[in-house]
Amino acid sequence: LILLFIVKTDNNIIFIISYIIMYFIYWIFIEYEINKIFNDRASIFNIKYLIENVKTGFFLLIANFCNVLFTSIDRLFVKNLINITSFAYYSFAVSIENLFNVFITPISTVMYNYFCKTKNIHDIILVKKYLLIFSTIIITVTFPIKIFINIYIPKYLESLDVLYILIAAQYVSIIVRCVHTNIYKANKQQNRYFIIMVIIIILSIIFNIIAFAIYKSMLSIAYATLIINIIWFIICEYDLRKYYLNIKDYLYFILILIIFLYTGTGLSVYVGFIIYIILSIILTFMFERQLLNNINNNIKIILKKMLKRS
Repeated sequence: LILLFIVKTDNNIIFIISYIIMYFIYWIFIEYEINKIFNDRASIFNIKYLIENVKTGFFLLIANFCNVLFTSIDRLFVKNLINITSFAYYSFAVSIENLFNVFITPISTVMYNYFCKTKNIHDIILVKKYLLIFSTIIITVTFPIKIFINIYIPKYLESLDVLYILIAAQYVSIIVRCVHTNIYKANKQQNRYFIIMVIIIILSIIFNIIAFAIYKSMLSIAYATLIINIIWFIICEYDLRKYYLNIKDYLYFILILIIFLYTGTGLSVYVGFIIYIILSIILTFMFERQLLNNINNNIKIILKKMLKRS
């Protein structure tokens, strides 16, 4: 924001350098905080630990790079195979989609710590159920965003259908990123995670080629991205099948996905918004009533503790 509005520069090199500097500042701050907690013990260098850390982290590093590559493949196809205008619309939709990471990344970080400590299958399945509810709520934000674009930046209206398809892909991938990926990391299965990511990238390239060959549009590329995210979810669910949800949860998941896509791309923004909220509430009470009761009871317990403290 400082570079954009105060320095007023669009030099990409300056933005890249500032990004790296911010990571160094973050690192220094974390080092300082850790040393305050652990005193000098945190700063003792241990070559054995370093080697072990690099060994276990190498495949995770490559897998994470594959993850970044996977999220960029669709844009590469649009940029190089379709016209520059379509790329501008698609990039705008991707930029809006990335805002959802503000909500997802903190949860994913907390989940890693939780899965390192918790191996109870029932608890992990319960987390997945909570994430289903969370995902259903968070994608609702897409409708106000659509209203905002309609009013203030109508020149990007052509990107809205792409946006809904990409957010639907995010909806599918939230459990993968917050649960599946963290289980692989917590269980030291980085090699397995790496293999899955390589498979997903290969499938993504194949599906994007097929989508472009048949339809030659940015919408087809977006749908290919959604399909790949669904395949990614299925592969991880099968590979980690001891954490299966029940049929009712999967049905809820599928119905919300279909309703979101239909109300977002097939109806006007206000009508779609109202219908999505009504149907998602009805489905949540139909399929996840017990979970809602658990949430309600937990809220009551927390409020009682807060009142006692006060």
